[in-house]
Amino acid sequence: MASHSPDVLTDDQRAQLTQIPTDLSDRELARYYTLTPEDLRVINRRRRGSNRLGFAVQLCMLRFPGRTITDLPDIPAWVLALIAQQVGVPPTAFIAYGQRLPTIYEHLDEIRTVFGYRNYDWRAMRKLARVLLPQALESDRPLPLAAAALQQLRQDKVIAPGITSIERLVWGVLRMATRRVERALTRPLTAAQRAQLDALLTIDPALARRRLTRLTWLRVV
Repeated sequence: MASHSPDVLTDDQRAQLTQIPTDLSDRELARYYTLTPEDLRVINRRRRGSNRLGFAVQLCMLRFPGRTITDLPDIPAWVLALIAQQVGVPPTAFIAYGQRLPTIYEHLDEIRTVFGYRNYDWRAMRKLARVLLPQALESDRPLPLAAAALQQLRQDKVIAPGITSIERLVWGVLRMATRRVERALTRPLTAAQRAQLDALLTIDPALARRRLTRLTWLRVV
């Protein structure tokens, strides 16, 4: 695998996967951002309103879109208002949250411990590869694969890595899928048939002046 991160997604697709969608339905908002009594019990251990709200926001962002607040460019106002209403703190209190970075990381550590979240590692990567491979064998479109990877991470309570790590994984899975398809297609071939296929990829003496392979010529005629 190449050492650099392959560009399998466009900038718009990366933004689509790393930000909170602006068109979430009421049902989706309730699904992702409703705090349970147990959530509130843990949240209310904090004395300051800003810390209660910040802790709640961190927990909700890990649930969807599956990232820490330090990796999110913005929290939409309506999402913040919904969470603040449940915590009983004004949304403006969020401004004061995290002025001390250690507070954010201390809360994140507690969320990992109490709610069972963990960091992305090689185990999570291997599982994602196994989950994505069947889909990659059916389609080579990277965006659905990246979206499926993020959904699986959320399901497994694994904190999503940077989008370039997801792209690298998708690129690797697509390469594995391509090799499997190639093996499936070439395994039944005889030696003579393989030789005939190889000949299509070499410069044909009859087409040498135009520097064309037989395969290229067949494509254009």
